[in-house]
Formats: sequence, structure tokens, C-alpha cells
Amino acid sequence: MAMGVARGVSQFTGNQALTTVTGIGDEAFLATDHSALMMRKGDVLVNIDLQNSGVSVDAAEAMARKIASRL
Repeated sequence: MAMGVARGVSQFTGNQALTTVTGIGDEAFLATDHSALMMRKGDVLVNIDLQNSGVSVDAAEAMARKIASRL
């Protein structure tokens, strides 16, 4: 549901707020300005905040892949 809301907001505002990331879980998105990575596999949602964590996009994608592989 949270990912649906995020996609809806992106479409409603008319800007490209989310970028699809392939190969991670059932679906994954990178937010505007690389501020967060959201990944869903089944009914599990993982949101990695990149603004305050100091984690790079590449590191976040690697973490999300590892998490998804264990779900």
C-alpha cells in the first residue's frame, strides 16, 4: 500500500519522483534526489533513508538485494 501511495503521489504531482530499480524484490524504487530506496517483496516493505544515513545508492541497492534474497 505504501508503495502504491508513493507512485500515486508521483503521478499526481506530474514529476518523476520515483525511478524504478530492477532486479530487487518484486519492485523497487529510488526516490527523488536519491533520498530513499523503497523495496517490496511479497508483503514486506523495506525503506532505506539515504538522506540521513550516509549510505550511498550502490550500498543501499546491495543491502536491499541481500534483504530480498532472504525473504
